[in-house]
Amino acid sequence: MMENREMVKQMRFANKPNVIGMFLIGLGLAILSACASPPPITQDVPIALADLDLDPEPISKTSITAAISQYQQMILDSISEHSGRGHRPAVAVLDIVSDDMELGVFTAEELILRLVRTRRFRVVDRDSIEILLREQNFQLSGMVSDETMVSIGRFIGAAVVVTGQIMQRQGRFDLSLRILDVETAEIINLLLIPIG
Repeated sequence: MMENREMVKQMRFANKPNVIGMFLIGLGLAILSACASPPPITQDVPIALADLDLDPEPISKTSITAAISQYQQMILDSISEHSGRGHRPAVAVLDIVSDDMELGVFTAEELILRLVRTRRFRVVDRDSIEILLREQNFQLSGMVSDETMVSIGRFIGAAVVVTGQIMQRQGRFDLSLRILDVETAEIINLLLIPIG
């Protein structure tokens, strides 16, 4: 009987490696099958357009006109408050810098139109400004320093100079306007106007 017990013990030990081996093979197959297929989608994940690096829609003349209309009173008040010297102070709108030169010119002309229609200011003609500046070797391409704008304003007899740029920031376009008092070289106002 003792021999039978010894024989049963040997059989148990002989079978244990097979059980452990089978367990390891089963575990390996489970891991492989989990890696082979993607997990099921359990919910929709919304993607915000702001998270995507998309180019913004190109800006139109209509959207520039609408933006200026919305901020027109703020622009006019900024100029009026600091140009009270004289009956109708002279205002010069210099270049509006933009990657699209046509939109920059359009924006400057739109500002001039709004200023002229109020009949509160004498607006210096842009073509005259450019002729005078060429004669004096002033350069207006690109952003101009405040000191240069003040010098130009004094030279052409303006009390206030308006300039700015159209810039792209965080997937949108903004019109940045800079309004300077020529006599004091003070920045009257800086406006950031969203376009579109």
